Amino acid sequence: MNYALKIQDDLLTLQTTEKKQTKAQYRDYVRFLRLLKSGEAKTQAQAAKAINITLRQAQRIWKNYQQTSLQQLISPPQSAYSGKISTTQISHLRRFLLDDQASTLADIKNYLSGSLGVEYTIGGVFDLCKRLGIKRRTGRPVHAHQPPGAVETYKKKFSELSADFAYADIRYADELRAGTRTDLGRKWGPSGHRPISPVKIGYESVYLYLALCPFTGKGFATFLPKLNGAYFRWFIDQINGGLDRPTLFVADGAKAHKADYFAATHMTFSKLPPACPELNPVERVFLEVRRGLKSRVFATLAQAQSRVK
Repeated sequence: MNYALKIQDDLLTLQTTEKKQTKAQYRDYVRFLRLLKSGEAKTQAQAAKAINITLRQAQRIWKNYQQTSLQQLISPPQSAYSGKISTTQISHLRRFLLDDQASTLADIKNYLSGSLGVEYTIGGVFDLCKRLGIKRRTGRPVHAHQPPGAVETYKKKFSELSADFAYADIRYADELRAGTRTDLGRKWGPSGHRPISPVKIGYESVYLYLALCPFTGKGFATFLPKLNGAYFRWFIDQINGGLDRPTLFVADGAKAHKADYFAATHMTFSKLPPACPELNPVERVFLEVRRGLKSRVFATLAQAQSRVK
C-alpha cells in the first residue's frame, strides 16, 4: 500500500502537529502516520513496533484516520450522552425525590412528563437514574400522624431551651407496657420450615416508667400498675426528690403528662411533638427491652418484670 498517497496530510503538517501534542497517546498517533508517510516504516506492523504498540492498535489508528481526519484523531472523545434532561431539570428532579414522593419508576416518569415536559420510557427512566446515581432505598419509618416539619421545628426550639441547662441536667422519659402476653419474634430455621413459638393469650400487664439522662446514663425507673396522671405525678415527685438544681424534663404528649405537675418542682417540662418517637432516646432503650421479651412465655407478671430488669 502506498501510504504516501493514502495519507492526505503533508509531512510538514504531521511533524508540526506531532511536536504540538502534550499527550503521549495523541503524539504516538501522529508519529504513526508520519512514519508511514515518510517511508521510514513500510508497513503498519513496522510503524507499530517503532512506537511500541500492538498491530491491532495500529490497525485501529489507521481505520479511525481513514474514517475521520487528523484533527478528529487527536481530539478528546466527546462526553457521554447526557440524555434529554437539562441541568436545571435535573435539579428539579432531585428536589422532587427529596420530597420522598417517588415509590416507583412510573412515579418518576410521570413527574418528568407532567412537570418537566420530558418523555421517557420506563427503561429510559431506569438508565437516567443509574446515570445520576439515583437508587431505590428502603424508607426511614416515620409515624403517619407526624406533622410535616415537626422534628426540625422542635430541634430548633429544643436547642434554645436546653442552652440554659447542663447536659447532665436533661432527662428524657417514657413508659413501656410489659406483661404476660407473648410477643412473637423471629427464629432461625432451615428453608421451608416455619418455627413454632408457644404463646400465652391472657394478658396481665404493668408499666415501666423510665427517666434517663442520655449523656450520663443515669436515670430512675420503676414499675407502676397503670399509666395515668396520679401515677405519673408520683413518678415525678420521686425524681424531683433526688434533684438539687434546675432540670429539663422531656417527654411525649400523653394525656398523663401534664405540665401542671412540674409547677412545684426543680424541673421544666418540654413536650415532644406528636408521633415523633425518634426524638426520645428512651425509645432506643425500650427497643432492646422489647427484643428481650419476644417469643417468651411468662406464667406470672412477676416473671415478666424480672425479665425486664
